[in-house]
Amino acid sequence: MTNEEKEKYYWYKTTEGYLKKGDYKEAWKQSFEKATKTDVAKTLKLPNFNYKIFEEITGITKKMFSNANTNHEEGDEEDCNNNT
Repeated sequence: MTNEEKEKYYWYKTTEGYLKKGDYKEAWKQSFEKATKTDVAKTLKLPNFNYKIFEEITGITKKMFSNANTNHEEGDEEDCNNNT
């Protein structure tokens, strides 16, 4: 949680957090940005994977897959998953 969120949701200490609401496709994109090359490769190897259908569901385009393959090297998981 950010300091701003801690101030806004002061009861987070009692509940050990709060329910963060967000856009479904934006959550997919945030997760995808943190994915390693291995994660992306596994997605592409899914049986019957279809870019068009995947984009309709997630908002992640074929071009984003191409960019993801160059953004993160294997072993970058720590850097990619850093939420600070």
